[in-house]
Amino acid sequence: MSKNLQSTTDQNVDELDQFTEKLTKIVLISGLFATFFATLIHQLETDPHILNLIVPPFAFVGFIMAYLVLKLRWFAVKTVLFSSFIGAVICMATPIWYFSYVTHSDPALRLIDQLPPVLPLVIPMVIALILIIRPKQILKATVFTWLMFSFPVALYLVLNPAEILEPRGMDFIVLLGPVCLVTFTLIPLVSQAKRTLSDMRQSQNEMRKLSEIDGLTGCLNRRAGESVLRQIAKRHNNNAGAILFDIDNFKKINDVFGHATGDIVLCSIVDCCNNILKSENQLIRWGGEEFLLIVENVDLSALEAIAQRLKTAIYSLQIENIERISASFGVSVISPFDTVDTLFDRIDKAMYMAKNKGRNQIVSLEAIA
Repeated sequence: MSKNLQSTTDQNVDELDQFTEKLTKIVLISGLFATFFATLIHQLETDPHILNLIVPPFAFVGFIMAYLVLKLRWFAVKTVLFSSFIGAVICMATPIWYFSYVTHSDPALRLIDQLPPVLPLVIPMVIALILIIRPKQILKATVFTWLMFSFPVALYLVLNPAEILEPRGMDFIVLLGPVCLVTFTLIPLVSQAKRTLSDMRQSQNEMRKLSEIDGLTGCLNRRAGESVLRQIAKRHNNNAGAILFDIDNFKKINDVFGHATGDIVLCSIVDCCNNILKSENQLIRWGGEEFLLIVENVDLSALEAIAQRLKTAIYSLQIENIERISASFGVSVISPFDTVDTLFDRIDKAMYMAKNKGRNQIVSLEAIA
């Protein structure tokens, strides 16, 4: 598959990565604000616990680093996302597990008095996971997150039921029970939506391929070829060139041997050219028996050398009942001022000059000038 077609084919994947990157940035910015205000609030407390003075600013710095790494693209989005998730879980779960243990060990302390307000963050964490994680991983990730935050608190409240009747104890129960349960109902809905979008992207990708590939030969069609030329024409100092070639006496082949044999000839020539060309070269069926080849990073002499190799290979083809196949070539480098029309007009004239010289020839207007 040509480089340009591969780029077009991967467009939907790029769009999905862009969506994931934007969502990751939103999560990181939200984490920045949350940890900043948590740091500020604990700094204003009269007698803050040492853990409350360490964890929020540590998490704040971590979110800043993760955002900078994502912005500067030092690592892949998924790597930043996974690392941020693990870091956030550790920073949020640490005080929950610590204060649950301390208050259980010391009867004079109560969890509802000691625990910082981190439990409400379970909900946005779970929602972010549901939106970002792949459908197959959503349930495991959300259950793991819920257990990391909920298990120590739930165990403590079971062992200390008197605190459940306190207002904050009731808040814990409602938050970790019904509220999380309602949030979990989003999992099948989001999973189904993701699968539907994935199917739509796949169908759209297949339709795009069909609209850009010639059904007979498998190379790019004219529509896709014009798009390639427009992209190259927009560049400056692109050092690209174009080769237009036409199979000689192809109408005679169709008339004498039939269109089925003509199709075999076309496919054989494309296979022959693809065996010679590099993967980054882009072969286009311009129409009928005309083919256009786009070559990048070449000068005129290199372009003529490629055309010579193609001409020799085509002439050496052996197809049953057909004595000899040849093609006439027009070549030209692409100037910074070219449009699709000006370029094609130039190589088309060169190709017809090759026809008039007796066919099986290579002509460049630049070389003649």
